[in-house]
Amino acid sequence: MSWNDEKSLKGILSGVVLNLSCNSRRYKEFMSYAVELPFKIDRLEAQDGNMLSSPVQEALVDSRVYARHYAGKFPSSGTIGCYLTHRFAWEYMIKQELPWMIVFEDDILFCPKKLSQAVFGILDKYKNHVDICSFALRGNGIPLSVGSVLEHNLCVYGREVYCAGAYLLNLKSAQQLLKYSLPMQFQLDDYYTQTWRWNLVFTGLEPRIAHHHDHGESDIKARGGRQFRKIHYSSKILQILSYGVSCCISAILREFLNLRRFKSALSNYVKFYFNL
Repeated sequence: MSWNDEKSLKGILSGVVLNLSCNSRRYKEFMSYAVELPFKIDRLEAQDGNMLSSPVQEALVDSRVYARHYAGKFPSSGTIGCYLTHRFAWEYMIKQELPWMIVFEDDILFCPKKLSQAVFGILDKYKNHVDICSFALRGNGIPLSVGSVLEHNLCVYGREVYCAGAYLLNLKSAQQLLKYSLPMQFQLDDYYTQTWRWNLVFTGLEPRIAHHHDHGESDIKARGGRQFRKIHYSSKILQILSYGVSCCISAILREFLNLRRFKSALSNYVKFYFNL
């Protein structure tokens, strides 16, 4: 299979770009270079969280679990919209029965040739060992190299990484992610990287080959940031104590998840070592 052979890709790989109807300019900018990719890119309408009423937002979120992980906070409409949009992409993949798909957010930047070559390298060498591969991660994450693609290392991660700007996934991953996605208990970055919960293998490329357009305002920031506090106390002391306790609980839970992540990374590292 050649990286630029469209015939060899038919029925194997497709892509979607997530885009709000109010951001047509962003879609045009994305397609100005994405058009060079040797596979089809479909536009999926992103969910605008601002269009959801407060009762609907509250029904979609497990606020007790979410608050424990995010210092007593509730997700903003932008965070909920982002989560639902990626969920829609997984649902789309399942309905179309696509073996592999790349999900792009519309403000992601990359070199089409390099991304294509990397994707096809993964599918050629590692498709039986990798379920998700992210190209635009942030955070160090303690990467453990389990292979190589071009001049990049294919890595599993022993600590949290975040960002879902561009990632490759297979049909099994979409099915598992969709199955357990509601009610929302984590923001998207933290949810789709917890693949040990579903016996999936999450990987990334180091150095990374895609990144967000940081000079522009993201849709989440434009809609109030990631989270906000729902409960406020009349006493400033109670407010500080409550916030302090919530932060401690969240920090403990985050380190527990990182222990799970590290254990999973070591397990996958050993499997790659003996299988490849």
